[in-house]
Amino acid sequence: MLDSVGIGYLLDFNFERRRVRGLMGVVVVGVLGTAIWGGALANQLSLVYWVIGALTDDSEIVNSELGAHNNKLSITLYLVMFVVKDE
Repeated sequence: MLDSVGIGYLLDFNFERRRVRGLMGVVVVGVLGTAIWGGALANQLSLVYWVIGALTDDSEIVNSELGAHNNKLSITLYLVMFVVKDE
């Protein structure tokens, strides 16, 4: 809420041309959105490792589950890099 008020004030001042103010707004929203998304992704990934570790005390099972998780993560990153980029 407060961020939207701040961006509104930033865009309403007449210190620059309208185009420059618009580009500044896009940059601010893009940077904030990317930072929030990245923080949420890091939080979810750390939670995944905690859940896998909490499933059992047997180190062989934990290693197997973590290997499967890392395999899925690698496949997902590969698909994002090469398959989605070509569309």
